[in-house]
Amino acid sequence: MTPVEFHSEALLELEEAHAWYEELDELVATAFLTEINRSVAKISERPESWPKTRDNERRFLLNQFPYFSYLPSAKQRRLRDSVCAP
Repeated sequence: MTPVEFHSEALLELEEAHAWYEELDELVATAFLTEINRSVAKISERPESWPKTRDNERRFLLNQFPYFSYLPSAKQRRLRDSVCAP
């Protein structure tokens, strides 16, 4: 498994998104964190499995929420997970 590190700006955005969902509904906020954890596990298990972008990064889309993760190329040796709204 490849360790996943969140970029500091991505982590801040993740925290803000969770707070926003929590204001709407605690169950939705919990589902959001579950989806994030699921995506981190999948990225960690198979980081080379996701489609490449123009910048040679890999993009992982969340299933239930309008967010995605960008992963730099494997050559960079460090997996950076950036949570971004589309």
